[in-house]
Amino acid sequence: MRDDDIFNRLEIVYKDHLIDLENFHNLIKSLGMSHNINLIAAYIEKYPKVLRYIKRHQKEFDIQLHGWKHREYCKWREPELLKELKMAKEKVEKIFNTKITKFFPPGNCVSPELYNVCSQLGMEVVIKKGKHFWRKEDKLVLKSQYFLKRAKEFNDPNQTVLKTDVWNEARKHEDILGELQGRLYAIDIHKERLKQVKNTHKRVECKYGDIRDIPFKNNTFDLVLDFFTNNCVADYKGAIIEYRRVLKNNGKLLIYSWISNENKFNKETKEYRFEASRFKEILGNHFKIEETKVILKEYKDNLVEFICSHL
Repeated sequence: MRDDDIFNRLEIVYKDHLIDLENFHNLIKSLGMSHNINLIAAYIEKYPKVLRYIKRHQKEFDIQLHGWKHREYCKWREPELLKELKMAKEKVEKIFNTKITKFFPPGNCVSPELYNVCSQLGMEVVIKKGKHFWRKEDKLVLKSQYFLKRAKEFNDPNQTVLKTDVWNEARKHEDILGELQGRLYAIDIHKERLKQVKNTHKRVECKYGDIRDIPFKNNTFDLVLDFFTNNCVADYKGAIIEYRRVLKNNGKLLIYSWISNENKFNKETKEYRFEASRFKEILGNHFKIEETKVILKEYKDNLVEFICSHL
């Protein structure tokens, strides 16, 4: 997994670079993937905590170069290009005591001069084919891959499975239902999204429905999958009660939720974040919580995995 712009002070999307990098790294490790980090050399000293973290876990990273600063190097003349990339390469090699063999150009922008300079410096120019993801988008894809991995661990061909929205399936890189076995059902309140998934997932029966009023009979499903659909409604208690109603006595609920130190609404993601102890109390009143795990941390909020069964 390619991860660019490490130590780039112009990257203002993330308020805490250490938390973001650590989350991303742990998510990649949980999927058994390698983590390639491409460094901006000029500002390494600006982030001492991030530097210490990378050094402490250096064996887990493939460290390569992204530039001295985040520039359009494809537009540079060869002499200036050689001077700047040589300076960047030498700095990174000295700090991390490693040999840099690859250069990942910002924006995948390349030129004959860039190839010549990198050849002189002993670096291969690597560009990402197809769509280039930034880390925020990559994390969405990785979360879906993690959810799919966990869902498969509880899935078998004889099950009746409910997924509580089709947001993932409507995105090109995040299909979950298409990888599962059994009799597959999904609900969503977005009619266009349902229509799209009906056309692409012939094995999935899609229904218009709200998680607080699920349009299925009692004891219908062996496996219910809520990948933070609950964070889309303020009344998550109603959703939890419905999950218990439609789940068979020997069934499993996999529910992922953003929880925090207080109930609040995230304006950026348009999601609710629930107070941790209260959420666990309500969930525990209706289900036996067999496993919990923090998947991601985001400032004061945690994305938490709950594996549940009937009481």
